[in-house]
Parts: sequence; structure tokens; C-alpha cells
Amino acid sequence: MAVIDLDDFHQTNDAHVHAGGDALLQHLVSVCKLLLRATDGIARLGGDEFAVIVQMSGADDAERIAARFCSALEGLEVEGNNTMHRVSASIGAALFPAHGANSDELLANADIAMYQAKEK
Repeated sequence: MAVIDLDDFHQTNDAHVHAGGDALLQHLVSVCKLLLRATDGIARLGGDEFAVIVQMSGADDAERIAARFCSALEGLEVEGNNTMHRVSASIGAALFPAHGANSDELLANADIAMYQAKEK
């Protein structure tokens, strides 16, 4: 499981009035769906945070998938109020069963990993 959080989304959302923020979130989901397989899933947790459930074979696979998502999302730009805002994301992953025995534990640990990634 991975948690994706848009960096500084509140600034982008405020600069573009909420309709622009909503459009950005819809575009983010469209980009993510292109990267996901039919067996994967994505869900909005709230605000600008999403959970992605992907079958991974280990930490190397998780890093590769996270890098792929970051690359795709970094290409997003939103224009508003005569300024261009680039989108970036922080991603944290948790692997079953090493980082949690159930969905609640995996989500909590992926969220912790996401905040650690955001700090870097």
C-alpha cells in the first residue's frame, strides 16, 4: 500500500479557487489510473491524500513504483492568477506483512513513511 500526498496543495487550491483544486485532483486521479493495473486500486482518503493499493514484490518494487508516480505527477502544472504552479507529491509505502498485518496497520505505516518522505 502507498499513500500519496500533494505537496503544498492548499496553496495551489487557494490560488486557483477551489474549482482549480478540484480539477487538479481529478487530473491526478487520471494520471494515477494510467499507471495502475486492473488489479490495483486508488482511493481518496481526504483533502489531497490518496491511498494506492498495488501488488509489490518487495522494497525495490515499491521504490520503482513510487518513483514512477512521482515522475508522472511532477509533470503536472496548474495555471491560475497569472502564475504557474508545479505539482509535486510525497509518497510513502508499506509492505504486507512486513509493515502491517491488516489494512489499518498498513495505512498507518504508509502514512508515516509519506511524512518521512515529505521531510526529505
